Amino acid sequence: MIEAALAIVVLAVGVLAVFVLFSAGLDTKTRASGDTQAALFADGVFDTLRAESAAASEQERWEGFWGAFADGTTNIPVAAAGVWVDSNMVVRAGGLYTNVYSIPVGGTTTIVDHALRYQLLAEPEPPDSSWTNRVNVTLKVWEGMFGATNGDSMAAFYTEIDNPGRLP
Repeated sequence: MIEAALAIVVLAVGVLAVFVLFSAGLDTKTRASGDTQAALFADGVFDTLRAESAAASEQERWEGFWGAFADGTTNIPVAAAGVWVDSNMVVRAGGLYTNVYSIPVGGTTTIVDHALRYQLLAEPEPPDSSWTNRVNVTLKVWEGMFGATNGDSMAAFYTEIDNPGRLP
């Protein structure tokens, strides 16, 4: 009888350990999915900024584009927006903004696939100069529509974009 009780206790501890592993695995999967979505979003934003910057340089309005974008008075469409339902999704610099990606279910019904919050900062290089040669762009992304915006839950991305019209 004691051996059977001991065997049940050992089995219960083993099953409990498996449940803990499943829970940890699901948390890791969720975190990895959020990190991937943030990286895809950052890639789309940076690609669009580079394209808009090159177009502005060709039209000799590079400084005006970056000045208006950094002030938050101009926004840009997200690259590959057709992948998500909301093809009118735009990104702007300055404050903390939220983007929600939806998936069509049928007819006019959609469900939210994922949401993220972001803060985009653009400043000339060096910071006290004009918008003539290079822009430093920092994108901070938080998973979800709500929650803390501390550094623990944030993914940060950085790039530098040169003015192709001013390169030697």
